[in-house]
Amino acid sequence: MNGGQADLASAKKRMPEGFDWVSARARVRDGAVFKALVDRIEEDVRRYEAWGQSKCEFTREDESVYVSAPQNRNLNPCCSVYLELVYKHRRSDPYISVRATDDPQEDREARPALQRDGEILIEIEGHPPLALWQFSRLVLEPVLFPNPNSEKPRIR
Repeated sequence: MNGGQADLASAKKRMPEGFDWVSARARVRDGAVFKALVDRIEEDVRRYEAWGQSKCEFTREDESVYVSAPQNRNLNPCCSVYLELVYKHRRSDPYISVRATDDPQEDREARPALQRDGEILIEIEGHPPLALWQFSRLVLEPVLFPNPNSEKPRIR
């Protein structure tokens, strides 16, 4: 079997024959993945605070979220991140705009995508597809756990 056939065979073993790919694909479009992602980010921020760290600023609106850790400003000028669900066209799939608020030029696009095995992961340039917890770590780690030895931490 070549690589593509092996991947497909492996995916078939993990997914039931009656897998509802249409509903899964629709969740990518309707913003449900963004809501789940924001829920995960909020949960991670609350865990950080419960761990004994200072309070974070967490602002959630329908299609955006802002997280800031002002206590880390002396260690990291990039101590906040802003995520927004964006639709370029009415009929297109949305993408998630991710940016460090100290640098509006540092705008990254992340897209939820239905994988061959039926899992919905977040795709962002320069990274393999990420689970929700991995994406949350990617955007929150420079904010919550800044590296004082880094010149200007970035969402990479």
